[in-house]
Parts: sequence; structure tokens; C-alpha cells
Amino acid sequence: MLSSAAAGALLFMATACPAIAGEEVAVRQLGNAAYELTLKAGEPLEIAAGQARLKPTAQKLCGENQVTFGRYSFARQEPVDPASSTAPGQLALRQEIRCGQATPEKAAAAPSTMKQPSTPEEDQKQVEALTYQYLKAKDSGDFAKAYGFFADSMKATVSQESWSAAQKEFNALSGPVTSRRIRKITRYDNPPSAPRPGVYIAADLVSQFQNMDTHCGFVVWHGQADGSFRAVREEANYINRATQQRMTPEQVTAFKASARC
Repeated sequence: MLSSAAAGALLFMATACPAIAGEEVAVRQLGNAAYELTLKAGEPLEIAAGQARLKPTAQKLCGENQVTFGRYSFARQEPVDPASSTAPGQLALRQEIRCGQATPEKAAAAPSTMKQPSTPEEDQKQVEALTYQYLKAKDSGDFAKAYGFFADSMKATVSQESWSAAQKEFNALSGPVTSRRIRKITRYDNPPSAPRPGVYIAADLVSQFQNMDTHCGFVVWHGQADGSFRAVREEANYINRATQQRMTPEQVTAFKASARC
């Protein structure tokens, strides 16, 4: 979903890694043990197939650490001057990965006066309000404020500078936001796969932008000892309008199904 100029800049900064014949994987480091992999292919491919082709590069980067696939997006990159070029356009899959488990947050000091436990309904309202505040900060370009919603584990994964640069790039691609809607909020008490015990609440959302009709994802919040919530995970999957217009209806449907949009 990058323009040709932006895609060229990305690959200029990245390190090329071999995948399979006819394909190229570019790697860009996002932060501590976090990377963005870009796979170029001549033909459309399903997300599962694309991730399978990226896995050898991801495992090489992560070594013995676990590879976690995060948000992804598709883009069709055309030649800068189609009239003078014989090379066909390429489909690019951009996939974020993380190496290893999330860094556990430091235990908060016990307050002198314990806060009364909140009800699930109160937690849900708090998370709903926090999610909209976080999204508003991102959409308005106040990246420092948005980064401040992160838990220590998120901050350990990516620096404020790297995260802000990536978000600025996304805002330029998507254009101004036209709608944000939380469609579902789900509560999890002490999920077995979580790095720390406690209450986790996921806010699933759908969004639209000036240049992007298909965008969905979620933000996961973790309850703190003082009764507040901090963001511990975010995922977003999207297609910009220019790319979507070049896809068949079946490809768009398949993407929405795999991304749960």
C-alpha cells in the first residue's frame, strides 16, 4: 500500500534477503526484536502462503527465539513509468514480526490505600474510552501522547521514535480518518498464554480513511494494580483504496475473511 516512491525508499533502507526464485524479502528493523518483512511476488497470494514464505527469513532473524506474526498489509507496486517499462507490477506483502515473548511488566508498588475493585461494566467503559482517546491521538499526529498509553512491555518492543515514524508513514498513506468504530469488547481473566496474570480486555474495531475503505484490528489492554489499563498489544490489517481497486472481488473477500474485517 505504498506509492512507488515510498516503496523505493523503504527498499533502499532495508536489507534484502533471499526467499524463493522470483521473490525478494526486504527487512526493516522497527525496534528491539521487532521487524517489518516485505515480500514481493509476481502473482497474488493468500496471507497464509505469504507468511509461510516469510518464515525462513523470520526464523533467521529471531534465531532460537519464538517468531510472532503481527499486523500485515498488501500493496501492488507498479513501475514508476509504466509506458517505458516492460516489467510487470508486483504484489507486496508487508508483515510485522516480533522475536520472543513480550517482556513482562514490572510489578507496580502496592498503593497505601487499595482501590475498590471495579465491575466488569466499569472496566469495559474505561477501555472503550481509552481506545478512542488512543486512536484520536494517533490520527491527529500526537504520537507522544499515543505512545504514553503503552505498557512497559509494548515500550520494550519498539522505541517511541521507531513507532512514531511508522505511524506517520501510515497516516500519510491512509489520509485523514473518516470513521472509527469499536464493534466488540471482550474480557479475558488470567488467560493462560498471557505473560502476566490479570484482566485483559480486547477492543475490536473497524475504521475508514480518505484513502482506505478496508481497515480492521484490535487493541488489547491489561489491568494495572491502580485500576487503570495499559495497551499491551495492537494489530491492524488493511488495504488502501488504490490497491483494492486492482484486486478481484474474490481476493478482497478472502482478505477480509482472513483479517476478520
